[in-house]
Amino acid sequence: MHKFIEFCVLPCTVDRLLSVFYCFFFSARFFASYQINMLDLVNISDLPNRPHSVRIQARIIRVWPAKGPYSPAIWYYAAILMDAAGNVIEARIQKEQYQRLSRLLEEGRICEVAKFSVKTAPRQYHAIKGDHIISFTRQTTLTPLASASLEIPMYYFDLQRLDAVGTDITDTNKMIDIIGRIAGFSPVRPDTEADRRKPAQMMYLADERGYMLEVTLWRQFLPLFDTPSLHEESKNAPVIVICAAVQVNEWDDTYNVKAISATRFYFDKTIPEIMHFAASLPPNLPPIVLDTQGSPYDGVAVANTAQRIVQSDPQTVTISEFLAVPVTAYSVRISPSLERAIYPILLTMQK
Repeated sequence: MHKFIEFCVLPCTVDRLLSVFYCFFFSARFFASYQINMLDLVNISDLPNRPHSVRIQARIIRVWPAKGPYSPAIWYYAAILMDAAGNVIEARIQKEQYQRLSRLLEEGRICEVAKFSVKTAPRQYHAIKGDHIISFTRQTTLTPLASASLEIPMYYFDLQRLDAVGTDITDTNKMIDIIGRIAGFSPVRPDTEADRRKPAQMMYLADERGYMLEVTLWRQFLPLFDTPSLHEESKNAPVIVICAAVQVNEWDDTYNVKAISATRFYFDKTIPEIMHFAASLPPNLPPIVLDTQGSPYDGVAVANTAQRIVQSDPQTVTISEFLAVPVTAYSVRISPSLERAIYPILLTMQK
């Protein structure tokens, strides 16, 4: 001890100052690491009962900025974390904390997360099921782990049926995940000052039974669907997409879903959910060549839908009979909002 005091009070030199600095720096880092390792390692499912002094190991599934559809202002950032047991939780990250940790918040990375707070999940803008979220604080730490250290899937989806929207699912504060094949697009709204605060386009999504649902797209999402690879793929096979974290939307007593800042679109054919959906589609399903500019006919794929109904329902044998009978009478069903858009087109076809 005396020697340490003597060392500190002797005339300062650069070497001595550097030695003192490194001594304190590495001691502080060792102490911080020791503190984290002393925290109990728990599963995400244990967090409601252990809200303090714990750490989790999880994969970062998705990260997104929370903001309005036509405003560049970011309210906060959010992420979905999944542990090795398959439990998931949403993390809320204020902008200051995101700037501090952004280089570590890489999708797909497995991290140890410590020194966060557990809170009750908000009713609005909550991307996954669950009663709790975690909130990053100034003390929150992220420590990258080796990818092979834990077996955690790269993706997480809680897929809902398309025909559940507007029946079982009516809460417009709710975000859901859906899957379907792209049946077409509506015309693109002009990019004028008056139209920029309105949705740019409707995408029509069909399930394996032919039920179709509208997905409202804002302009920033349009380039995702207007790619040479998707256009080429659509010539030979249905284009299947998972729409993750779309928001339930209600207008004039009809329901659809809309893409928001949390929404992510997945086309990867190796994703198990996409492979399973592709296997569930009827054989010899005619491809619908995508036209992302849209038109009333190919946009809702009326001709293809009518032809499938004629082929699948023994009570109808011609398109004219299809036109004369309500769409809901057939095994291939259409959401009310889409049905409302289709009927004027059917009348035009009938003429």
